[in-house]
Amino acid sequence: MKTNWNELLHRYADGLATPEEAAALEARLLEDPALRSMYLDLMNLDVALAALADARTDPADIPSFAPTARSTWMRPFIAAAAGLMMGGLVVGAVWAYAEPKLPRVKELPLADASFEAGTPIAIGAVPDRPGKWTADPHEVIESRGNVHPFDGARMLRFLSAAAGGDQVGSKSMAADLYQVLELPGNGARTVKVRAWFNAETAKQARFHLLAIAGAGDATSAPKLWAQRYADTSDALASCRTMVFVDHDPATWEPGDVTLEVPAEARVLVIGLAAYRVPIAPAHEWFPGQFADHVSVTVQEAQP
Repeated sequence: MKTNWNELLHRYADGLATPEEAAALEARLLEDPALRSMYLDLMNLDVALAALADARTDPADIPSFAPTARSTWMRPFIAAAAGLMMGGLVVGAVWAYAEPKLPRVKELPLADASFEAGTPIAIGAVPDRPGKWTADPHEVIESRGNVHPFDGARMLRFLSAAAGGDQVGSKSMAADLYQVLELPGNGARTVKVRAWFNAETAKQARFHLLAIAGAGDATSAPKLWAQRYADTSDALASCRTMVFVDHDPATWEPGDVTLEVPAEARVLVIGLAAYRVPIAPAHEWFPGQFADHVSVTVQEAQP
């Protein structure tokens, strides 16, 4: 769907834009001078209205107009009219607002986020260094049956919860995928993790997404993950979600978690998992469950 940037500018000015919309607007503003000019005009005119409110002007001299949901687009023109009435006061207020304060959102460099590189993924538990995936048995493929990648040409398929194969009586419920990242920034931050999931099975398929942040470096990641459910955990922040996918292999479902991390948080562990499907025989516990397009963003708190 094509984005209506003019409408999004007004939603942002009114404080109604979602974090995702704000991030998209920030990226667009950096590459679109015309949109950036519109943004500055809109922000500056809002400042002009604020100046009017502070000037103790006779209310009879101020246009009486309350924008509705359908007439929000008129706000800049109403502000401009009010600005002409105030003369030099408004000019000073407008020029004082020279640079927009955009949310400082940064996408972290997740290694092979969409599994496009074809780099072998080591079989194993949580890694102790950033820049690589580790996982239970899996395969990176271009397609399988009616399932095609969400993004790019490849996707990951979960195969088993154990390197030696799944066995009847096994307590291994999930096939896991992990990556460790270093957290940038010096203050409180909002960390968001998203992954996309799909399945091709008549049984209900479910997935798990969990992120946990700690104060150590990457070498502390395995211990941090091992404590994720403990009351005495070293975690400074954690969040998890369960994702249930539909029975349409043509659609992918997102999983999202958001963490509010304190200044001392320096490392992030993310884990994706596919839960086994309760069917027999055991070697078919993971008939067709997929993950793709993992992303992590960090937004620093505004000063």
